Amino acid sequence: MHNGWLWAALLAYGLVMFLVSPRAKRFGEFFESRTAEGKEVGFGMLVASVVITWLFAKSITNSANLSASYGLVGAVAYAGWYLSIPVAGVVIWFLRRRHGATSLAGFLTEKHGRLATLAFLLVVLFRLMNEVWSNTAVVGAYFGAAGSAPYFVAALVFAALTLFYSLRGGLRSSIFTDAIQFGLGVFLLVFVLALVVPRAGARELLSTGEWTLRGGVDLLIVGLLQSFSYPFHDPVLTDRAFLTRPDRMLKGYLLAGLIAAAFIVLFGVTGMYARVAELPAGQDAPLRVANAFGLGTLGLMTVLMMVSAGSTLDSTLASFSRAVVVDVGGRKADGPRDRGGFGALSDWLGAQDPVRTGRLAMLVAVLLGSFPLFAGTAIIKATTVSGTMVLGLAPVFLLFGWMRAGSMAFHLAFWPGVAVGVLVAIGAVPTSWSVGDGPYASLLGANLIGTGVVFAGYAVGAWVDGLATRRRLAAATGAAIVVLLLATPSARAADEAPSLRFSGQTMLRATFRRAHPDRPSYEVYNVRLVGTYDANPFRYVAELRFRQTPLRSYSPSNVWLQQAYVAWQSPVEGLRISTGLLYDQLGLFWDSSWFGNLPYLNGHKLDPDMNLEVTWARPPGDGTFGWEAWVQLGLAEDGLNGSFVPAGKAGRLELPADLEADTDFREGPSVRARVVPVIAAGPVTLRPGASVQRSTYDRASTGETGHQLVRGAELTVAGAGAIAGWQAFGEILVETVAGFTASDLDRDYWLAGFEGPVLERAAEYFPLVKIGASFQHTSYTNEDFGEDFVTARIFTKLVSAVGTTVEYVRWKIEGEDSPVVERVEAILHVWY
Repeated sequence: MHNGWLWAALLAYGLVMFLVSPRAKRFGEFFESRTAEGKEVGFGMLVASVVITWLFAKSITNSANLSASYGLVGAVAYAGWYLSIPVAGVVIWFLRRRHGATSLAGFLTEKHGRLATLAFLLVVLFRLMNEVWSNTAVVGAYFGAAGSAPYFVAALVFAALTLFYSLRGGLRSSIFTDAIQFGLGVFLLVFVLALVVPRAGARELLSTGEWTLRGGVDLLIVGLLQSFSYPFHDPVLTDRAFLTRPDRMLKGYLLAGLIAAAFIVLFGVTGMYARVAELPAGQDAPLRVANAFGLGTLGLMTVLMMVSAGSTLDSTLASFSRAVVVDVGGRKADGPRDRGGFGALSDWLGAQDPVRTGRLAMLVAVLLGSFPLFAGTAIIKATTVSGTMVLGLAPVFLLFGWMRAGSMAFHLAFWPGVAVGVLVAIGAVPTSWSVGDGPYASLLGANLIGTGVVFAGYAVGAWVDGLATRRRLAAATGAAIVVLLLATPSARAADEAPSLRFSGQTMLRATFRRAHPDRPSYEVYNVRLVGTYDANPFRYVAELRFRQTPLRSYSPSNVWLQQAYVAWQSPVEGLRISTGLLYDQLGLFWDSSWFGNLPYLNGHKLDPDMNLEVTWARPPGDGTFGWEAWVQLGLAEDGLNGSFVPAGKAGRLELPADLEADTDFREGPSVRARVVPVIAAGPVTLRPGASVQRSTYDRASTGETGHQLVRGAELTVAGAGAIAGWQAFGEILVETVAGFTASDLDRDYWLAGFEGPVLERAAEYFPLVKIGASFQHTSYTNEDFGEDFVTARIFTKLVSAVGTTVEYVRWKIEGEDSPVVERVEAILHVWY
């Protein structure tokens, strides 16, 4: 193993790579891999480069080691990370097409701010440091045992030789040599298969392992989860996505992902052979298998692994230099440089010769990246730990179309992910997080919980970003976050064990309009994702919604945060205090229709706002009397209700002093209260109620102030016994707006309806069929017109997780030259 010819081969590798590497003198050649004539990278070269840089040395070793431990499952588990390649291709294709992005750092700066870019680049540089030591360690292992002098010397010599030829051509040199290394990689794969498969038999190799969490499936799930965040912190992969036209790039990345995943599974046969032959694989399964076949095989494997490690390492050095010069220094091939996010450092880098600075950055990368080599870290951790730390990049790039998301969305997603990654790195993941009993149970649990946390953080941050321009709402948001932080320690001290639950609903809609019966429309109407964390006496709830298209033409996004709040259950029975993003509640909460109701569209209820809410409810119990009551304090209006105002009615109606549709009006503190006595009277329960809401407003353009007053009365009659589930309800809301016009504006809202089950049974199929109908009328007294809204529906639960709603809708605006809206909505519900 220590023969002189191995060292000669190592030196020959460095010399050959230096001689074949093209020399780059200009910015476009060194940082964008363009030819001297300015031509971009070809399709075949792109595919080969993406595959080879994500395939060899470290990856082969990891796949083989996992296969030695878990059989075929181990190789497939590691291949799970290779979903990253098509994910990166698709996301960057959209970024380039829709946002004109020229780099990920540039996109982050534009959408989330310079501080977000700074955090991102720090993680990117950490990732590149991992690539240096993890690939040189693979080569060093062929020259001596880990920790021995030959091991360290070979690893450092290999790093120096790769640096030697990388300095010559930068990214152009890297991609050019990738094509050569790809050919050698194909040879290596054929060589490995021809060496191992005939001796062990394909059937026996592929039948190794168990498809269980303990058998390695836990790591497969981790890989698939991380593949939606992992690629974005690897510039070796993402830099290449900006070198060719978007359509060519996308096709190349889809093909490269397929090829690379197939390669990594096939290379796992070395570990499978070690498992079948009962060879001690340790952390270097390819080395142990090659050694078992003799010195010649070992020598050939060593040379090929050196070449494969070099393909990743030279790309790492090129990406590091690009990150320093282009992303930090703000340099471009032409035009004025961008100001980087690192202050004086960015200014200094931007003033230097870019190619010379890029070469210096490569030297620094090798020096810094070699230090972890002496710490004895397992190379699989270069993937699993850093992959966990960047979980927060998944919502940042997957939900890039969320218009409201800004700096707060980035940071509330990114840093919690980093925190979870640190827990994994230092071995401090709580045992309660573990999923299953396999060796990666803790890692899987951390990634599942971390994924939920970062998406919830991004949603909350996006909501805060949407409110940031409204000072009063920003203050309300800050207060809610403080309450959440103060509540968490108390929750941990509670007696009951915390529980985390996720649920959701998908609604697929078909619409049949009477005016155009031959032109039905179909869409994914709504997807609801709800996370609930119970830690007695606190409950945390977040509900994220998204749909195929924006809800209306003027909606700001097709993704939004519907609710996010914390509730505290007091020691007093039925008394609960909640704060955060909560529905406005006034009178009857809902009429049970699918399509909607007029008070919802006008923002009186079901309008998510920053609220402080106190509710107190007592059921009748054995007696005949109980109650429901609540008080809500809203600190300010967020400009978002069922109509997604302030654009709500601008294109349909022109109403004077319309508080829900005119951006000139700003809402101040509002108070809502409701009291409902509950009276059990034989076969029915009566719920009469009264509600009131008062909001203050000012008009930005004139400084006028006014108020809105809504009073309500309601009655619900609910059946019991043989008619349980049936109810009839009615409500009237009277609205007055004062202070903005010569006379007060008056509006009345009337609602009446019923619903109940026609079939309800304990059966697997068709356990429930319900019908319902409602009529609503709004009278705009001063404006001299009104609206009528009629719905009739039938709901059928097909099985426990699937149901349908068919609803007839008729909407007429009286006193206006508007057609009657008449249609049938058919909705398929899927609960999970």
